Amino acid sequence: MRGPAFFRRFCARFVSVFVAAFVGIQVFAQARDTSYSDTKGEGKALVQEILAGVPSEDSEILGLLKIRPEGGRIQEVPIRMIVRVVPGGWDDIYETQPVGTKPGEVFIVKHRGTNANEYLFGTYKTVDEKPEFRKLSVDELYRPLGGSDFYLIDLGLEFLHWPSQKIVRKEMRKSRSCRVVESVNANVKPGSYARVLTWIDFETNGIILAEAYDHKNKLLKEFSIQKFDRKEKRLREMAIYNDQTDSRTTLELNFKVEDPNTGGAKPQSAP
Repeated sequence: MRGPAFFRRFCARFVSVFVAAFVGIQVFAQARDTSYSDTKGEGKALVQEILAGVPSEDSEILGLLKIRPEGGRIQEVPIRMIVRVVPGGWDDIYETQPVGTKPGEVFIVKHRGTNANEYLFGTYKTVDEKPEFRKLSVDELYRPLGGSDFYLIDLGLEFLHWPSQKIVRKEMRKSRSCRVVESVNANVKPGSYARVLTWIDFETNGIILAEAYDHKNKLLKEFSIQKFDRKEKRLREMAIYNDQTDSRTTLELNFKVEDPNTGGAKPQSAP
C-alpha cells in the first residue's frame, strides 16, 4: 500500500488500510462472485506481503466509539489510536478513556513483521493513573475494547497469522477489484472465530470489508465503511455489527494529531 504513513495499516492497519482503497470511490458496485482455486499459495503470499510492511513514521488519531448494545441506549467512549515505529517493526496502541464507572483501557499490539504479534493490556481509572500491563495470550483476545463490538483480535488482525490463508474468490466490492482471503483457525474453541473472510483491494492491498464466523461457522460480525471524505482523502466513520446480538459499534474518526505531544489528554505510558 502506498500513501501517507498513518494510512498504511489497520491503524496502522485497522484504520488505515481502508483509506487508500476508498480514495476516488463515487458509487458502490454490486459484488460479483467469481470462485477461485488457490492452488499456488497466492493467499498465503499476499498475507505475508501485508504483514511484512512497516509504517514510515509515528502517527496518532483521536476518535469516538458509539456503542449501541442490543435494545440499549448509545454509549460514547473516546479513543486514541497511536502508531509507534520501533526497530524491527511497529506498535499499535489503542487507548479508551474512563467513562462513568467503566475504566479506561490500553491495548498494545507489537508487530514484528511476519513473526507472531505480542499483545499487552492494561486498565486505569483516572487520567493520572498509570496502567499495569500484562501479556495476553491469543485465547484472551476474544474480548471487547471499551465495551464495544471491536474485539482485541479484530484490532490486532491476529487471524492473518493463522496458518491457513487462501484466496477463495475474486470480485468487485465498493467499486474496487478485490481478492477474498479466507483465514481458517486451526484451534477453534467456543467463543473463538472459526474463520474470517477479508476483502483485500488489488491495487492497494488495503482491507475493504471483513466477516468473522463463530466456532459453529455462523456469521458473527460484519465490518463496513460508513463515511469517507474524498476531498481530504480521510476515513471518517466505520462500523462493526454483531449479527447474533444485534449490537453495533460506530467508530468516528475526529482528527489526526500532527504532534503527539500537543492537544488532547496525555496518552498513557506504554512499555
